[in-house]
Amino acid sequence: MAFILSNRKKILSIIFVFLLLSYLPVWKQGTVAYEYQDDAYSITVLASSSLTDVLTELIRIYSVKGNVTVSATYESPTELADSIESGDPSDVYISEHLTKMRDLKRQGLIDVFSLTNIASNKLVFLSSVENHILKNINKNMPITELLKDINEKTLLVVGDPDNVPAGDFAKTSLSSLGYWDKIEPYIVKAGNSRNALYLISKGRSAGITYFTEAYKNPEVEIISELPEDSHDPIIYQGAVIAGENMQHARDFLNFLKSDRAREIFHKYGFLDA
Repeated sequence: MAFILSNRKKILSIIFVFLLLSYLPVWKQGTVAYEYQDDAYSITVLASSSLTDVLTELIRIYSVKGNVTVSATYESPTELADSIESGDPSDVYISEHLTKMRDLKRQGLIDVFSLTNIASNKLVFLSSVENHILKNINKNMPITELLKDINEKTLLVVGDPDNVPAGDFAKTSLSSLGYWDKIEPYIVKAGNSRNALYLISKGRSAGITYFTEAYKNPEVEIISELPEDSHDPIIYQGAVIAGENMQHARDFLNFLKSDRAREIFHKYGFLDA
């Protein structure tokens, strides 16, 4: 009973987050399609959920310009790779999960000559603007000092390291800094980077996710960037999926490498690969 009373605030916070999870919007199979009456062809894009906003705009531009139907599904790269391995119809795969990309390459499921770097990202430690910790920290402190007592102040939200690249990068970074084992018991693991952002912003908690998720988002505040040398580079790669629609898929990937597309990526906070 004494333990419960002394840790009441922390326990209530955990209960709140799990209640919030039950109302979490489902980003799975978030499909967007732009259609025209005289379509010459259509392509299906499978992309990491962290690319949702930027690719939605790029697809709209490409669809209007080329008079083509483009459908996109945004989800965890692991789940998307599994759907490719299962033979689900798709034409383009875009992900920062380089291990999954290599697995698809080894299985002959993607065109190795089409594999290309599209954009890059970085990892940040952020908080809801309504989180009480913002009043009690010095943002100029080294990240190791900021993390030192995080488990005593707030829950930490990251993507599930087993399925979400952002979570895997976060785990690697925190392990490199010597903090993963210390704070793992207080971590809430989200199903993808978008759900992690939702939990951070709506749950009034802190967490680690991509810079682009927090970029120009009024509900969160970036506290610090994670050291780039504490994790592997975050690079989004695109590849054409083997099938009957490969030339049209190559055309779309070429568009993503254009100057116009680069401007749109920069607009959403992405960096050049």
